[in-house]
Amino acid sequence: MKDMDCIIVGQGIAGTLLSFELMQAGFSVLVVDSDKPYGASRVASGVINPVTGRRVVETWKIDHLLPLAADTYDRISKFLGLPSITRMIDVLSVHNSEQMRQAYEKRIKEESNYILEVEGTGQYELFFKLPYGLHAIHPVLLVDLQTLLSAYRDYLIEQDLLLNIPFDWSRLQLSKKEDEPIFYNSDDGIQLKAKWLIAAEGTGVVHNPYFKELAFRYNKGEALIISAPQLPRSHIYKLRYSIVPWGEKDLFWVGSTYQWTFDNASPSASFKESVISFLDKELLVPYKVLDHMASIRPASVNRRPFAGFHSIYSRLGILNGLGAKGCSLAPYLAMAWKDHLLRGRPFDAEVILDNNR
Repeated sequence: MKDMDCIIVGQGIAGTLLSFELMQAGFSVLVVDSDKPYGASRVASGVINPVTGRRVVETWKIDHLLPLAADTYDRISKFLGLPSITRMIDVLSVHNSEQMRQAYEKRIKEESNYILEVEGTGQYELFFKLPYGLHAIHPVLLVDLQTLLSAYRDYLIEQDLLLNIPFDWSRLQLSKKEDEPIFYNSDDGIQLKAKWLIAAEGTGVVHNPYFKELAFRYNKGEALIISAPQLPRSHIYKLRYSIVPWGEKDLFWVGSTYQWTFDNASPSASFKESVISFLDKELLVPYKVLDHMASIRPASVNRRPFAGFHSIYSRLGILNGLGAKGCSLAPYLAMAWKDHLLRGRPFDAEVILDNNR
């Protein structure tokens, strides 16, 4: 029987950073995760943008989240012996209406920390039409999630810290007594014992009977990977769809959508047609579509993540509901879990478990 401090279910960005922070704090950890090449974290753009929406408002806790994320991703990349997996980059927001231009101008007058005027905009007319101009968002953190998740999984395998199987919740043995450990017996005879179990399984939460009352709301995101050799990789370009440098050479990630009603998790022909129509109209340099990806993202009804222990089973926890902000929220919530287990520090009131929100 394997005996450890914490079992973590899921190795998306939440489970990755959670296990990393706990191990750095001296906890023994085992991650249980069956490989999902098109999980939400693996198809995400990796962008941490400090502003959002048509009103160009600052995202939740961004003044704290942005530097914390930069530090966290730097630490884990050094731990894995990787070249830097992040870079600070500007978003060039190409406005599609006079209303959008005015929204950015309003934020500048209100002394926004993240919206800047752009000088010499004529150079960008080689790549896009600019009927209403553009502004810059600065700074923005771009994280190479694909390199990080793959390298971290390799590390877990090398250290025998990954159980590559689907987690079967019916085989979990829990007690309502606070001093009783958790037991898990897999269908192939693997036996586990732990002080705590934290579910960071993303959309896998639909199979989790212990947190089914939480107010999750799922949305589907899609993206195309294109090759555009003449488009500079020095910026992220935000139009109707975002165009984000991806991997190496001349590749870009183009997306994403928020489909609240969908039939399945597969890439859709309608999305691909819509993006190609957009690129044909707005992108003034040649491109080629190389891949089409889709995934389902778990969010919450009030757009705040879930973190904390179950109300009845005090050794069963959750980290989920990060939605499209997983890249920025995961470092903060992984640190919050570490502080909670080490020092009993309470979670932020906006992320605690509340079945009515």
